[in-house]
Amino acid sequence: MKEEETKRTLSDLIQEAVVLLKSRYIPLLKLGFLIAGPIFVLQLLFGLVLDTPFLFGEESGRTWIEVFLSQQEEEAAFLASVPLLLLDLLLIVTYPLIFGAGLYFLVWESDAKEAFRAAGKRYFALIGAWIGFSLVMIGISIGGVLMVVVTAFTNVLILSFIGLIIMAGLLIYMTARLSLFLGFSMIDKKAPGISRSWEYTKGRGWWMAAYLAVFIISTSLIDQAVGATLEVTIGVSITALVIQSIVYVATSLIVLTAYVPLFKEMKRRNYSRLGVDA
Repeated sequence: MKEEETKRTLSDLIQEAVVLLKSRYIPLLKLGFLIAGPIFVLQLLFGLVLDTPFLFGEESGRTWIEVFLSQQEEEAAFLASVPLLLLDLLLIVTYPLIFGAGLYFLVWESDAKEAFRAAGKRYFALIGAWIGFSLVMIGISIGGVLMVVVTAFTNVLILSFIGLIIMAGLLIYMTARLSLFLGFSMIDKKAPGISRSWEYTKGRGWWMAAYLAVFIISTSLIDQAVGATLEVTIGVSITALVIQSIVYVATSLIVLTAYVPLFKEMKRRNYSRLGVDA
């Protein structure tokens, strides 16, 4: 079978992702909340017993646009001041389980229980792969920051701007090239899968980045908009943070659903079957 016979355009993959969203997203959402739900409940319970704003926080006096552009700083300061930081970290280490179970659920069209059990068995492998991926991206980010700092010392605005563009482009490109690690770790059971992802995506980094950007940018805007709306209506409070965490899980699962057609396509283009590396 020749590669040309299996090639699909970006439009084809987006259409496949939309079909998958229509047919499997709601059950996937239930699976995600089944895993993350207990942490949301704990966050609310902690909010009841801690001396922190539970339902309504103090009004910041900022406009929706101002909050939209800077809400992450406000939330970070709020979380750092309360023990909820530990619960927030607990939610973060739960993401590999959510994404692993969700990926298994979508790829193999299994039921929720089977997907949860499969992800549970692969949890530590997924954590290890996730840490490896994060360390690589942190290293690239540090290198990019150093480059921007060096160009800033030249006092030439255009060089600083070019440095920022190169850094952003490099991060986007590397994220796309290494993104298949999740599928290899969960579906093919070959963790961490980072080097394999690099091999499978050779010559297709920008093509993959363009596809993923459609969904990542769209869902990021939703996250930001919800966060800004919550702050200008009820302020920075426990309830607002839990709601935003719920929205983040929901939008992340949209991206995960879109990831499945891309993972399958990269397997096809490398003459490899699901669960079996060529």
